[in-house]
Amino acid sequence: MFAHRLRAPIVIAAICISAHAQVGALTWRSAEVRPHPAADSAPAADPQTYPDAAGLRARAERIVRGLATEDLERWRRGYFRSGDPGKYLPTAAMARLMVDPQDRQARTLINDDRSPREHYHFAAVNWARFLPLWGDVLTPKTRASLAEHAWNYDAYLNGSGTENHKVMWYASALVVPLFLEGERGIAHRGRAEALADRKEWLRSYVRNLYHYGMGEWESATYHMFSTHSMINVYDFAEDPEVRLLAAAALDYYVGAYSLKYTDGILSGPSQRGYADRPAGQIADQSGWLWWGSTANLPDREVADFRYAMHPATSSWRPNAVLSHIARRELPQLPVAVRGSKPNYWFGLNIEPQANVTQEILWISPRYTLGSLWHGYDPHGQTVRWQFTAAGNERGEAAALTGGHPWADRRGDGLGKYDQTMQHEGTLILISHIPEAADLQEEAAAAFERALVEGQIERRLEPDPEAGGHPKMTLHVTAVRPEEREAWIANRIKDELAKCPPYIYLSLPEGRAPVQSGDWWFLQVNDAYLALRPLGGSARIGTLAPSDKDSERAERSGQVALGQPALIVDGRHVGFILHTADSSAYKSIGAFAAAVRATSVDDSAFATDMAVSYITPGGRKLRMRYSTAGERAVASIDGKPVDFADWPVFASPYFSLKGGVLSANDGKQGYVVDFTGEMPVYRAWQPVE
Repeated sequence: MFAHRLRAPIVIAAICISAHAQVGALTWRSAEVRPHPAADSAPAADPQTYPDAAGLRARAERIVRGLATEDLERWRRGYFRSGDPGKYLPTAAMARLMVDPQDRQARTLINDDRSPREHYHFAAVNWARFLPLWGDVLTPKTRASLAEHAWNYDAYLNGSGTENHKVMWYASALVVPLFLEGERGIAHRGRAEALADRKEWLRSYVRNLYHYGMGEWESATYHMFSTHSMINVYDFAEDPEVRLLAAAALDYYVGAYSLKYTDGILSGPSQRGYADRPAGQIADQSGWLWWGSTANLPDREVADFRYAMHPATSSWRPNAVLSHIARRELPQLPVAVRGSKPNYWFGLNIEPQANVTQEILWISPRYTLGSLWHGYDPHGQTVRWQFTAAGNERGEAAALTGGHPWADRRGDGLGKYDQTMQHEGTLILISHIPEAADLQEEAAAAFERALVEGQIERRLEPDPEAGGHPKMTLHVTAVRPEEREAWIANRIKDELAKCPPYIYLSLPEGRAPVQSGDWWFLQVNDAYLALRPLGGSARIGTLAPSDKDSERAERSGQVALGQPALIVDGRHVGFILHTADSSAYKSIGAFAAAVRATSVDDSAFATDMAVSYITPGGRKLRMRYSTAGERAVASIDGKPVDFADWPVFASPYFSLKGGVLSANDGKQGYVVDFTGEMPVYRAWQPVE
């Protein structure tokens, strides 16, 4: 048996599954509920205050039953003969073992020669849950092999990669050694030494989260891999201080996510993935498990929520405070959230730098609008801005974004030539899409850099008259003038090919805006939108599917559809987007009347790419596109926007600055102070 086990890490129960699934019982395994390390000093922080236990159990049962139908042999065929089955197979095996504890396929494949050899990041985080809960399924041979490979796998302590990759390895190193056969530990370090080493990493990492923020912030794809890693630590670590650090990390991770969770969709600025439908991205599948959605998700979709098996079998839940924020069950809305994002400090292993870019989030009862002031990602992995309306009887939750589709980007990756400003529910976007002359200086500078770095190539072709010589490519540091001009011309040509002369606002399928004067009006569920084009006129059109979308559809045997959009043609163009909750007006006609009565001064747009707008609330917004930097020159009521010393988060309900996190729902709350060596929890006190 395991050499080192928690006193009682497993809760096993036979439960009847919900009406969504087949008739039968599940043998449920989940982590033992242990007291939150700070429950006495901050009761509102306790996961046991989670308000929807019955709803979560019903949603979890749907996931388990659907995932249990998966043929696990698929992870031993084709690419997966040598690919990454440790990412996919273990969670499906968990589900099958809940349906049938003697499931032959699950027991066979989790005990084959391949499974215990898998310890890369995705496999590591799965072992950190499978071992404590289903370790009894492993044969002695598998346990011995697993321990041997874990001992030889150094990445548990020093692996490199993106932030979520490293968190998965490093956090799993606080759990896996507790459940391995023998006493050797992992990564060529004894158990006690490895656990002590990772505890100090965890202390440093979480403290930096509280002072700088997360480098890989609010990713629609990867946020939950880091979150699930910390859930494993909270569930299974023995050291109370380690559990306390994991709890503090979860309050950060899930608190940040709760601000943007909008009826199943991560909204506002985000990284690495664009969430455009309820529970369509990995992060939102765990969000759906916790908080549900008005969307009626079909069983075939829920059956693929494999990564949500981690929170489904956890004792950790988002406490009532975070759940009320996510569900918008708050006493006063709308509210503004002001925040900042750091450099990619942990992923790149560099010194943390706070307030590298700034964001605004406007949380209304029925929608969320959020944007970055700047922060274009050349890798195409940042959602610059997003609007999401919660679902209602008219339809499910829907997300919109837009801007300049550089390099055929959709959703994430927009914004190379865009600049934005946002105040409350109003967003202004201006785009300076280049022409050839605009790119000359940059292309010439790029050539000089490439020449110095030896990146200029000259291809030598065979010479038939000289008897021929091998075709070869030389890297040169000196070129003829005509070669320089040709290189620069090709670079400009390539960039222009990525720069169609228009910007757009994406539209939900089947919902067309109506033009009235200079404005276009649209209702999306319980939200109203008004768009006023700048520098050109707007038209309704359809964007052709991107190459990425077409390839993805082809792989699944489908045909990619175009994106309905409101398009503003031109190279120096923009738009004003004003939004409101439908409850603020008697009708969309009343909303349109209020917007048409506002003042727009775009007299300097053609010359200076500047505009002023007085909102229905009387606030004067002025924005000018800056050709000297990434961030627009902006003012509100004549006062320039100051970007110095922005906190990680600032809002009435969730804030983080200088190592002190505060969360409340207007009635109850808690504070986490990480200005010392360990996080200290205390009860939140409302300001009188």
